[in-house]
Amino acid sequence: MVSGQHNIMRAHLATYWYDHLRGELAIDWIADRGQRSMAHGFEGISLFGEVSRFNTGAELNYLALMKYGSAASPQADFEVFLRGVAAPLLGGEQYAHDYLHYARLLDDRRQIPSALKEIYARCGTLPPDMARRWAWRGTYLASFTYSGTSS
Repeated sequence: MVSGQHNIMRAHLATYWYDHLRGELAIDWIADRGQRSMAHGFEGISLFGEVSRFNTGAELNYLALMKYGSAASPQADFEVFLRGVAAPLLGGEQYAHDYLHYARLLDDRRQIPSALKEIYARCGTLPPDMARRWAWRGTYLASFTYSGTSS
């Protein structure tokens, strides 16, 4: 790198401009970009933030951005982030993995209706802040299946 020049990776992950999935959970995508950036000598990574951290996807994305590359998650280690940051917010390590699994159902939307039953049942077993995060995930997923009629 030439003295005085800096390289920072900037991304539109989970914004309206990225496949129109504004606020989507991107913690694994951010880890990948962080690892690639570090491998190529970038000094930092940046996201274009568009939504409030009350949006659980954005909340976790902002935390991932803050933690990857730090002592809390060296080398943008995704599993370290899930265990140390996401798990306490979502109800445990398995729940953190489940949360990401449910987020990726947008790739196979036929699975969303049955997932909604599981997600909303889980809400009743968790403390309020954790339940809010899961309810947000359910509402977000439901918005991709809404038909305007009741079943």
